[in-house]
Amino acid sequence: MDDIETITDEGQQPEGEEPWCLKCREYTDYRRKWSTVPRSDMDGGIYSEVNETPHCIECSQPMHYLSNCRLLVWSVNSLMALGWSIALMVAYVLFEFSLVGISMLALFSLLCFALSRIPRKSRAILREWKRWKEEQGLKELIDQSPGK
Repeated sequence: MDDIETITDEGQQPEGEEPWCLKCREYTDYRRKWSTVPRSDMDGGIYSEVNETPHCIECSQPMHYLSNCRLLVWSVNSLMALGWSIALMVAYVLFEFSLVGISMLALFSLLCFALSRIPRKSRAILREWKRWKEEQGLKELIDQSPGK
């Protein structure tokens, strides 16, 4: 007896994170839009890389994966902390905390701080999501209050 295999056109999406819309401030329904970016390969040729971006159905704006934003902010902060700690050790070993060493460390500290602020959009998305999450928690508490 032959086994029957059902083949469908719809691909099964893996269970994962849903994108969040910054403009609507919700986990809204979305559609995926594809764009291509030309890339070069190791043989000297060019191929098209396909990027898939979710767009909100209500406002047509690109949506964001919060895990990507967190990873970017965390990575930049970690890299700057590592750079600052190396600079601290270099200032201690080479200059033994002289006026020149401390001033160079202060200048490098400002540079590290400025560079850690580069992912502005990801920081803004995470900040706005956190506010939204707190508002949702307050709304749930108000809805559950016995006075209603």
